[in-house]
Amino acid sequence: MADNFTKNWIMEIPYGDLDGFDAFNAALGTDPAVVTKYKEMKISYKYSRNGDTWTCDVALNGNQVKSFPFSFDKDMEQEGMDGKIYKCIYKMEGDVWVETSVPKDGGNKGVTVRRFINGNIMTSKTTVNGTDPPISLTIPRKGM
Repeated sequence: MADNFTKNWIMEIPYGDLDGFDAFNAALGTDPAVVTKYKEMKISYKYSRNGDTWTCDVALNGNQVKSFPFSFDKDMEQEGMDGKIYKCIYKMEGDVWVETSVPKDGGNKGVTVRRFINGNIMTSKTTVNGTDPPISLTIPRKGM
């Protein structure tokens, strides 16, 4: 199931053009300067696997900006695109890849990302933790 994710996933439209972008960032409490920066971003991922260790290469507007290893079902820390350190865990729930990330500084409640594949599109539904009703941002990425 998780092996279906091992490829390049390209974001073709910037975050600012996604439905619910402003409401999502307001619920998360994202700094306005960071929101302005995010509006033009297209973040793409390349996932690869070596045994139980996965690697995520992150590209911003086509340029690789970071790479990090992770394993499913193990807590880890990583730096987010906003420069904050997050406590994260990745899990598989059937065919759905679930990531929970919470900033260590307690600046917000964090997010839960549910990634799933339909054909050649990986959809990431990112929900702000603790919102009722849930406030989410849905991000399609094309497999290459």
